Amino acid sequence: MADIDNKTNATEVVADAKPKTVEKKTKIKYDKNGKPRQKFTARVAKFFRSTKSELKKIYWMPWKLVWKSTLVVLVLVAFTAVIIGGLDTLFTAGLDSLRSIVR
Repeated sequence: MADIDNKTNATEVVADAKPKTVEKKTKIKYDKNGKPRQKFTARVAKFFRSTKSELKKIYWMPWKLVWKSTLVVLVLVAFTAVIIGGLDTLFTAGLDSLRSIVR
């Protein structure tokens, strides 16, 4: 009988209970320094602002000097390619002559 009374009291308490509003609790994330972490869009905007300010600090060479340096690099690359191609041709000819002697 005691069990029945406890069950009845329990249902009465549940019936009298008001529905609770569930509050959404957001978990605040912190960075390594213990400061609250910024939202993604704020971090991206900060990245682009800092990148722009760093690019302003760069010393850009004059266009004439850039063009001369580019030409020097292209000439040296072509010269190196010709030398490597010539050596490849010589080694190929040497190996072919060795193969003909071995046969």
